[in-house]
Amino acid sequence: MKEKQHIGALKNLLRAFRTACHYGDGDMNELDSNYNITSSHVFNKIMLFVLLEIDAVLKSLLGLSGTLEKKSGGAPAIQKLPKWKKVEPFVKTYLGNALHVLNQMTDNQMIAFTLRRLKASVIFMSAFPRLARKYLKVGIAQNSNECFNTASLGVFRNLFYFCQL
Repeated sequence: MKEKQHIGALKNLLRAFRTACHYGDGDMNELDSNYNITSSHVFNKIMLFVLLEIDAVLKSLLGLSGTLEKKSGGAPAIQKLPKWKKVEPFVKTYLGNALHVLNQMTDNQMIAFTLRRLKASVIFMSAFPRLARKYLKVGIAQNSNECFNTASLGVFRNLFYFCQL
């Protein structure tokens, strides 16, 4: 999926990610998903792959590169990109489900890892101010936990910068 831009594969991956994010919620029948997470090993594989790779996939679909972001000094106007309308539902699905699982997590190492990985996706949050505010609330709530470190703080600093909260 990283080499070629297959929207169908991305759609299926995000469906699996959604199912993983709701793993153990108790309302699994309400998800209307063709996917079933059968073990914590499967959960871990899906979560790791998506958290490590989805940002690059989404940026690739939009025609963004890391050097473009660094040269421009910040996030480009994401919503003005020509491919945004096509990619927007995938970005929103990813961010919404990542927020859900982040709210459910209790392990400090998992929370810290997820926040570090979400730092790369902060530029997308400017398109979703409501989600950005919810992420900020999670950050404030996690501030008292030991998992809230300098890397995690960067996520929320970038939220203020890119989303102008």
